[in-house]
Parts: sequence; C-alpha cells; structure tokens
Amino acid sequence: QERPTTCPLELPTLDGVYEGSNAGSSDNTQASCTLSRGNVGSEQGHVFVAPASGPYRFVAESVDSNAALTLFVRRYCEYARLGDSELACSHATETEDARPTVELELTEGQTVYVFVEAWWANGGNYRLSVEAR
Repeated sequence: QERPTTCPLELPTLDGVYEGSNAGSSDNTQASCTLSRGNVGSEQGHVFVAPASGPYRFVAESVDSNAALTLFVRRYCEYARLGDSELACSHATETEDARPTVELELTEGQTVYVFVEAWWANGGNYRLSVEAR
C-alpha cells in the first residue's frame, strides 16, 4: 500500500500541553486497541516533531466525559489503518479520570501523528500532553 506524503487533515501542532476538543471532529481513523468496538468515537489528531532523540511520554486526559479515552500514535497521517503505521495505542476505561498513556523512543526531527479518540460519537474536551522522559 502506498504511503501518504501529505496529511489529509488539518492538525494542530503538539508542543507541551494542548487543550481542545474532539467533538465534531473526524470519525475516520481506527486504532488497534479499539477495533473490537468498531469505529465509534470522533477523534482529533496532532502533529508532534521530536526536538531531540530520546523517550517521550504522551498522556490524554478527559476534561469532561467521553472525550479522551483512546490515544494512538502513528508514523503516517492517514484515515485508515495502514499496517505498520501505528507505533502505539492505549485505551482506557469509561471513566472521566482515565488517562491513556503512551511512551515512545523517538529520534530528533521525527514526526509522529498523535490521535485522541472519544469513546462516544459526540466527543468532548480533553488535555493532551507530551514530555521528554
């Protein structure tokens, strides 16, 4: 399958902490840790470029219910799952205080696409953070 060279979505840049909403966002992507429940919730993607080589921790937190219960990171920004594009996926339970977390080793200048998917279709407000470990 041919790899996309551009992102078909307008994605905000992640640099530290991002507060936003996945309400009304796209509902086109799927992650490996959510396939059992289908493609239900809306998601918001983010672009992250590693400023230095090393481990990074990504954490998604629900600000209100159903907003940020799945976090997944990809090499490419595409709608459908493309085999080896997914680097990590974390799915939390249906609670407001759920905090899916992903840790990855990245190289300086590496670009990854970080998606926050809602549990339900309507989505909600979330906080997404990234920090070097």
